[in-house]
Formats: sequence, C-alpha cells, structure tokens
Amino acid sequence: RATEDVIKILDAYGCDIIIVETVGVGQSEVDIFKSAHTVIVLLVPGLGDDIQAIKAGIMEITDIFVVNKMDLAGADRKIAEIQQMLELNMNFKYESNQHPKEFSKVRRWTPQILKVNSKTGENFQELIQIIGTHQKFLTETGIIKDYLTTRIKSETAQILRHKLTKKVEELIDSSEDIEKLIEKVIEKELDPYTMADQIIKLLGIE
Repeated sequence: RATEDVIKILDAYGCDIIIVETVGVGQSEVDIFKSAHTVIVLLVPGLGDDIQAIKAGIMEITDIFVVNKMDLAGADRKIAEIQQMLELNMNFKYESNQHPKEFSKVRRWTPQILKVNSKTGENFQELIQIIGTHQKFLTETGIIKDYLTTRIKSETAQILRHKLTKKVEELIDSSEDIEKLIEKVIEKELDPYTMADQIIKLLGIE
C-alpha cells in the first residue's frame, strides 16, 4: 500500500513517468501489475533461476522482457528460453477475471524481448520506443481506461476495508451493546455469526 501511496503523490505532483523497482521475484512483485501500466522484467545471462521465476507468474503480467549484459555468453540462450515460454502462453487473452490489464475483448499485446547493455547504453533507445509503443497500445485499445477504473475500485475497496475494520474495532471496545452480545455468545445463547450480523445492524450498513 505504501508503494501505491507514493505513486499517487508523484502522479499528483505532475510526474509523467514513474519508475517502480521491485526487490526481486515473488508475490509482491507479481502484484506490481496493480500499480504499473507497463511491466518490465530484467534478466541477466547466467542466473539459472530467472526462467523458473517467470514460470511462477511473472510471465502472465510482463509486457517487456529485457536481457541485460547482452555481451555475455548465454544472452541469446536466455532470449530463446523466454521465447519458448511465450509460445507456451500463446493462448493468453485479456480476460476480466485475470488481472486489471486484461479484459473480455481479445486485445492482445505481444510481449517484447530486447537485449541491452547497461554499461554502454546499447539498445536503450529501442527500449524507450517499445515502452512508448506499449503506452500507445493501451490508450488506443481503451485498456488504460479500463485498467484505471479497476484500480480505483480496488483501491477504494481497500480503503473501505481499512476504515470499516477500524470502526468495528472501536465499536467492539466501547459499545455496551457489544458487551451484551459477547455475554450471549459466552452463554451460548448466540453464535459469533449472528453476533456479527447484529454488529452490522449497529453500524447501520445492512
């Protein structure tokens, strides 16, 4: 949530481009698609666990694969491995029940693969162009609007959950009505589920 808040602050400040770097590959990194319009995965030849990490869910959310240190042996093999993985995911479609950048219409973006050299800057201009092409794709297909709508709904639901949880905790700690309900549960005159329903009534959100 902290990352999303920082992104919103930078966006409000007027930053046109915001770069979010994750710490590695895991569930939190897979969740980056909830905040990022374009997901880029950076791979390096010689790290044997990269492709296994892609299998863990990164493949489905990645828009651009970048292989750094293109001058090292194994760079082409790494690209071939990525291409093979992409071929296995050929039937991947944008469907609304998968993630915020996927919708019922088949508006498919083909993940791009690019070799770069961070020391010399080789192919960095090409990378910038691909990012621009992807942003154009999102805009022209309308995916960007759908994505933003989904993200706002998700953020609002998260905020509501936080506020409601706090409100319920305050009510439980201070309400005499809640104390009476607890006593009934202790005496087995009431079950916790019914008690929860009663609390909802007290909150006035039936």
